[in-house]
Amino acid sequence: MIENYYNVEFDNVIFDIDNKQEWLEMMNELGLSNQTNFLKNSKSPVPFPLLNNNIKNIFSTLCPAQLELRSYNKTPIPFDAIKAIKFAVQENYFDKIHIWYDDKSPDPLAVGSITNYKAYYYPEGSNSSLGTDYIFKSDQDAKDWVEQQGHRLHFTTSEANQYLICRWGDELRPIKELKQLAKERLIEKYTNTWQLTIKECKRKIDQSAELITQYLNGEITTYDLER
Repeated sequence: MIENYYNVEFDNVIFDIDNKQEWLEMMNELGLSNQTNFLKNSKSPVPFPLLNNNIKNIFSTLCPAQLELRSYNKTPIPFDAIKAIKFAVQENYFDKIHIWYDDKSPDPLAVGSITNYKAYYYPEGSNSSLGTDYIFKSDQDAKDWVEQQGHRLHFTTSEANQYLICRWGDELRPIKELKQLAKERLIEKYTNTWQLTIKECKRKIDQSAELITQYLNGEITTYDLER
């Protein structure tokens, strides 16, 4: 059993060649450069949901291990999941596709990522840095644009957007349940970490006179006192 996150509401923007060109022309006429970036490499806008921080934190807690699609060898990928992934690959939606998984539950999921780059530059004769209105598909593309415009490069930045393609396994839990599982796992993880920290701080308090004497004798540093 799998859960495919392909959004049927986006069926009307899975363009054929003619529609794509018409859409691009309209966006350019309106000056909507950020919209045209959706079609830099793919045939149409990405019809999979963007992972917001909330959902990303839940899944990365429960599936902390990530392998590139071609390297994944932990469990068989079901047929329907492969179909969804194949569609994403054929449409060239993503720079990379990874399988997020864990040796425990919940089930694995396929995540596609798109990395965009932006350049900050100094226009000729100015010491004030500006950012590009465009996003680029590589760091070099961003740098090349700055050079072609006759500007002086300040720096480039990158941002990766991740999209949920599908998840699968014997049991598919709702997000509310997954959030509770993630909460329990994080409480267990960080409670243990904090308890060890408390224990170490108590040890230092009990040995404070000895530690301060060692510091004054040059045997330890402030780093040893503070860490």
